[in-house]
Amino acid sequence: HSDGRIEKWLLGDVIKVLLNDTLNRALGFPYLLFPGLLPYLLKPSCRHYYKNVMSVRNAVQRIIDDRRSGLNKGIFEDGDLLSILLSDSHYSGDDEKTKDELIFFFIAGNETVKSTSTNTTCFLTMYPEIKAKLMAELLPELEPIKDDFVGKLTTEVADRFDYLRRCWYETMRLQAPTPNSTVYMFSKPVTMQGVEFTPTTNFVINFDAIHTDPREWQSPEVFEPDRGRARNCP
Repeated sequence: HSDGRIEKWLLGDVIKVLLNDTLNRALGFPYLLFPGLLPYLLKPSCRHYYKNVMSVRNAVQRIIDDRRSGLNKGIFEDGDLLSILLSDSHYSGDDEKTKDELIFFFIAGNETVKSTSTNTTCFLTMYPEIKAKLMAELLPELEPIKDDFVGKLTTEVADRFDYLRRCWYETMRLQAPTPNSTVYMFSKPVTMQGVEFTPTTNFVINFDAIHTDPREWQSPEVFEPDRGRARNCP
């Protein structure tokens, strides 16, 4: 509390209060009609969050400006997300919308990579023989560059980690970062496998069910990176 008092709360109650407070602030009357007043209407305890948000947006704006000026050409010859957005008519000329999209992709990508990395580590502890095989691939490549991983662990080096890639893919098969797709809807009547979909029918794709379907995968519950070989699928 502002007066220095400490009160014990259950984690679920804390999350509920924070979520309600966030929604109330985001949907409050002044913010909807006068979004420009946001920095002036924030509580003192929330202003440092706003400052951090603006720091991130300003950093992304500098990246956009550098790309336009030619200072930053990107690392992919065939273009990257930023070059696609800057050349798209929906985003071209609207830097605020472009920043929103870039930050969303960054956050979404960060969370999915983080969860998949955690799950891969978990599977490796459960299957020590797979971990040993993976380390036999990694150590010879990493030992010569251990003095400067940041500078020397290039894309070319990482591309040689074939077994690591298969461990990663197998993790995503068993523990997909998102178990279901977003909601889809057909624009006209469609019948698939005897199931009729009207233009008003909402449906999702269950990735977990597809990834563990015993009709498509041998021993689908087993973590087996070698199933990722083109000649060894499924």
